[in-house]
Amino acid sequence: MFILRKNEKYIKLFINTCMRQLKYSYRIYPNKEQEAKLNQFCGAQRFIWNHFLCLEMEQYKLDGTFRFSHKNITSLPKMKNMENLLWLKDIPSTSLQQTLLYLDKALKHSFRKTSSKKGFPKFKKKKYYQGSFSLAMVNDKMIIGSHIKLPKIGKVKIKLHRKLPSDFKSCQVKQKANKWFIVFTVKVNKHKTVNKIQKVIGLDFNSKDIVVNSNDCSTTNPKFFVKSKQRIKKLNRQLSKKQKGSNNYKKQSLKLAQNHVHVANQRKDFLDKLSYDIVSNNDLICLEDLNIKPMQSFNGRMVQDAGWSMLRSMIEYKADLYGKHVSVINQYFPSTKLCSACGTIVNKSLRQRQHNCNCGLCISRDLNAAINIKNEGIKVFINNKVGTTLIYACGDTKGDDKTPSPVSMNQEAHVALANG
Repeated sequence: MFILRKNEKYIKLFINTCMRQLKYSYRIYPNKEQEAKLNQFCGAQRFIWNHFLCLEMEQYKLDGTFRFSHKNITSLPKMKNMENLLWLKDIPSTSLQQTLLYLDKALKHSFRKTSSKKGFPKFKKKKYYQGSFSLAMVNDKMIIGSHIKLPKIGKVKIKLHRKLPSDFKSCQVKQKANKWFIVFTVKVNKHKTVNKIQKVIGLDFNSKDIVVNSNDCSTTNPKFFVKSKQRIKKLNRQLSKKQKGSNNYKKQSLKLAQNHVHVANQRKDFLDKLSYDIVSNNDLICLEDLNIKPMQSFNGRMVQDAGWSMLRSMIEYKADLYGKHVSVINQYFPSTKLCSACGTIVNKSLRQRQHNCNCGLCISRDLNAAINIKNEGIKVFINNKVGTTLIYACGDTKGDDKTPSPVSMNQEAHVALANG
């Protein structure tokens, strides 16, 4: 029995490493009655979150422990029978249970001793809350033609703008600027990992050109927020003249929210296409581990408009999905100061946009940084992979040598795994 369980554990682990979770988002069009129910479900999610978060905090003050999801979920049936909470019977039970699972996850993450540690969960305010609720135990039978059948609501019109895989198990319904969407979580098979790496690229992020690569190609930052800045300012001025709480105030707030959502959608669409182009045309992508928060303190609007964090996360998950590799170098590596030709440190100010070295190299500082990121990324990748060999287009090979060896701009680097 122990061997069987052990094998099952390895099988599950193997399946999880071969699969990747993706989210498919679709627009839904509820009528007024259905929209009222959706808002009720979102309100129930907010109520359950706040209620049990309060209980968790009281429990922690008493004995330093949490109740966690199992104890909370078992108390849900009793809550539904209380006189003042009978309205909870109109809410799908899986939605309430999913809320408690999310709260459980948030509590555990707040105590993790990692660099990505998140803060303690907060109460959800109705005023600033973006309505959403989750559903579990769903399948493709809920989609009937151009409609989707939601529990305790019925058939809701949906726009299936792309094919949805049939093996989804959960979904989330959420509202953005008075528009409703349903997001399905789907597990898909990863592509076979690329063992022989033929195309390597280094990427340097900056605010003017959102990314400059080691092949001397740059992508101009479209600056979607800057282009919509005047429109947003005008909407904010009009909002300040409305009486808070009035219908006109709510209408104006909706216009402002829709404008912000439009800018966010423009940025996401642009970065999605850019990241796909980078991943599909390269086998190894070398990036710099930037610390975004300090950069936002003096140039926050420009950094936020560029969306570097979003671009990096997109590159990483798409590389994992398509079997490509990503090498991230240390944020303190002097990619800008280091000469990509001779390895000399050349100090320069932010205003100096050209890299001029005594060795005779005179190129853009961003291109110089991208080449250095590529060279360092190759070294980091080789050190992390056992039995790797670096092969240049000229025929030279490089194995596990850890000494600095700058790669020429005209050389195409190849990394081949000796293990096949």
